[in-house]
Amino acid sequence: MTGVMACKTLIPQRLSYGPAGSAAGDRVRLAFADITAPEFREGRYEVCHYARGSLGGCTGPPAIDQTLWFCHELHVRLQGEGKPVFVEYAPEQRKNVAVVVGAYLVLGRGWSARQVRGVLPEDAGLALPCSWVSTKALATSHGAPRMTVQDCWEGVQMARDQGWLRKEVVEDGVMASLAASLFWRTSCEYDGAWLVPGVFVMADPMTTIMDPNPQTCSAFRRPSGEGHRPHGGADPTAEEAYLHEIEELDRPPPPTLSCPDQDETFFDDVKGASTGAVQSLSTTSGGVRDRGDLQVRESDDESEDRLSEDNSVHTVCKAYDTGAPGSTGCDLRPGARPFLDFLQEEGIETVLRVNFLDEPGLAEIGGSYEAKLVTNHGIRHEDVPVSDSKSECKGAVPPRDAIRRFISLAMNDGHDGPRGGAVLVHCKGGFGRSVFLACLLVIYRHDVPGRSLLGWARIARPGSITTPEQEAALRALSGRADLCRRYGLPCEAEGAAAGAQACCTVS
Repeated sequence: MTGVMACKTLIPQRLSYGPAGSAAGDRVRLAFADITAPEFREGRYEVCHYARGSLGGCTGPPAIDQTLWFCHELHVRLQGEGKPVFVEYAPEQRKNVAVVVGAYLVLGRGWSARQVRGVLPEDAGLALPCSWVSTKALATSHGAPRMTVQDCWEGVQMARDQGWLRKEVVEDGVMASLAASLFWRTSCEYDGAWLVPGVFVMADPMTTIMDPNPQTCSAFRRPSGEGHRPHGGADPTAEEAYLHEIEELDRPPPPTLSCPDQDETFFDDVKGASTGAVQSLSTTSGGVRDRGDLQVRESDDESEDRLSEDNSVHTVCKAYDTGAPGSTGCDLRPGARPFLDFLQEEGIETVLRVNFLDEPGLAEIGGSYEAKLVTNHGIRHEDVPVSDSKSECKGAVPPRDAIRRFISLAMNDGHDGPRGGAVLVHCKGGFGRSVFLACLLVIYRHDVPGRSLLGWARIARPGSITTPEQEAALRALSGRADLCRRYGLPCEAEGAAAGAQACCTVS
């Protein structure tokens, strides 16, 4: 982090920003601790379902609900009479406070990210490491963070310009509350989030269905012949019966996609760097090891010693039996609808599964679901399995053939005509492969820069983009034409987004 910064004037006579104690005079002070809305969580960086200790060296950026709550609270204070407002931060909060202050200027005041950088140049370049990377790896040139506060400002501007965020959600407390509620509901119940309108990303549903926490989704579908169940939770008898049904179904293996060498131009900023290990919370690659029914947390040094080029995977596994303190989120929401009810009620018409059926973290709970459980209810389902093994795929960036097939399936090429519903993309954990591919789909549909989308994805889906290589690959894409050139895609998606009107995080 750079040196101590003095108080900065953002809006003359109205708004300033700086370290605690740097502003003189009679001002209304606003700090993270002053915002009491429970969804704001005092501005702490968290990933729902995971203990803080599993997030490696990541400390931000704030999630979309926290960002909107801060913007609304700042708006309310600026509407008061007389005194100017001073936003203050503790040293360890500087990056996250910079993100949300810039978000307010972009969303609430109509500034561009470039304008924000003009008044906060020292903050724009502060780096935010991705989740699941160990603090030890962050000290290497390979593991060093690449996403910046500026990327987050660019992401908020992109979301505003695309109509995914509106100024009213800053000005209206009811709208801010509804947006926060929707974010927490989908995060808690399905371990997922709306990346943009029409594109939902999440973990494999079996990881939440099998979660012993009763606040998560605990059934794939409601019992046959039963009407719509209220949101009071699933019937335990039905859960057991349908989980047994899933286990008994044949699961023919989907076609395996190879992982040839990636385009090295994506990785100019990591080429020649140290091959510092990237830690993940995985039953096979460090962080947790099995001892019968008990999983024991290893130290950073122990788990990094076990990470080699041969066995490392950039994957995130829920460790249900660790009893790790501080796991977050699920106490804030009531019991969830069965998974298929969620798909149907949210207008999701296509499900794209990009994980294998029995990879580590799923094999231990009986594997993934049978696709027929989805297709029998009129929802299209396709498999594009991609390995996230470090030894097979460079940094869990999917190969070109997988990307081309994924985009073709997401755009419904060669099927029963264009669909107006949303697309759901999931891998096992819902942070790496799925979000990366979903970002490529968003670039293809909306012609937005990858750097802005990286900043936005990290806000809309905390914990997403799990490797430096995924960061570098997204940041290298300037828009649709660049994406099409790199992957040999048909660049004919100008009108592709018109039919995707499903609900987003904040719309």
